[in-house]
Amino acid sequence: MFKWLKSLQPGKRAIAGAKHTRETSISRSSCSILKNLGMDDWVATCEDEFVALAKQLSNNRNNLTTLRSGLRAKIQSSPIMDIALFTKNLESAYRKAWVEKSIEQAGIKQSKL
Repeated sequence: MFKWLKSLQPGKRAIAGAKHTRETSISRSSCSILKNLGMDDWVATCEDEFVALAKQLSNNRNNLTTLRSGLRAKIQSSPIMDIALFTKNLESAYRKAWVEKSIEQAGIKQSKL
């Protein structure tokens, strides 16, 4: 996944097919990265849309040039690169998992809390 994200920085194009998002980790990650960059329109929902999207995006040179020139800054300012937010969310997930496991081990029904 990190190679995929790194390939975006020099301005290389990448699109993702949402059809496969449930099948592999890299597909889910690719879609997530594009969506976090505000590039939802680069995610296809089926194979035919994927091919059409690739053709459409590759034929629009002006948009590609604009994207290429600003993509590094877009990535750097995106939630993907917000380490503090990532850490906060990860700590919250750990805390939630710990609380749920503690409740489960103690045999306490969550409806009582």
